[in-house]
Amino acid sequence: MKKNRLLLAFALCIAMAGVMFVLAGCGGSSEEATEEVAEATTFADADVPDEVMAVVEKAMGIAEKSAADLTPEWGDQYKALIESGEGRDYKDYDKIKGTLDDILKSSGATYVYTLAPVKDGKPSLDGQTGEGAPFMITVDAGDDPDDWATEYEWELQFTEAWDGATAAARSAWADNDEGTELCWSAFAPVKDSDGNVVCLLGVDYPANEILNFPEWNRDAPEWNGIEE
Repeated sequence: MKKNRLLLAFALCIAMAGVMFVLAGCGGSSEEATEEVAEATTFADADVPDEVMAVVEKAMGIAEKSAADLTPEWGDQYKALIESGEGRDYKDYDKIKGTLDDILKSSGATYVYTLAPVKDGKPSLDGQTGEGAPFMITVDAGDDPDDWATEYEWELQFTEAWDGATAAARSAWADNDEGTELCWSAFAPVKDSDGNVVCLLGVDYPANEILNFPEWNRDAPEWNGIEE
């Protein structure tokens, strides 16, 4: 997700009772598995290796737990930040960012950041979140953050997460030009004291295991192309 890489998304909700994805076993050759996956039209229909699901669930677990920890106190602070319209000049910005810095360090994630829907060209609390609506980076952890209000084109996981479900990308993506450092992205809603979603917490987690499963790497020639 970070550094303006476009993701192709799906939504999974770890906590949703009664919902199960039926995933077939991983037997057979890798060529056979790739051929079968290529024919799938949705993630739920695909033959997803256990190793791939483990990466997805790891990223989602970090996003979900971290977002829960941020709700509601940090969510209220974030709301005040957005309502101020001051961006990084807001008086408590460093404190707000520092909390995400702590998550970045403790989780082992590559990137941790928040996304907001766009309204009138600015990050907002109540912009459009449906299909086609862009989101903007707001608070970005780490020593080399994206610029405030860097815009990202809409992806399905944004809407799913804003609607209350922890959501993740369908595929890994390369974080370097050589394609040797992969990440998998997941998103979870952060709420304020009134129970309103105020932002999405994004977590890009190291996923070099996917180098062994190039059909699940959107930057590999073998990528299965599943987009929905």
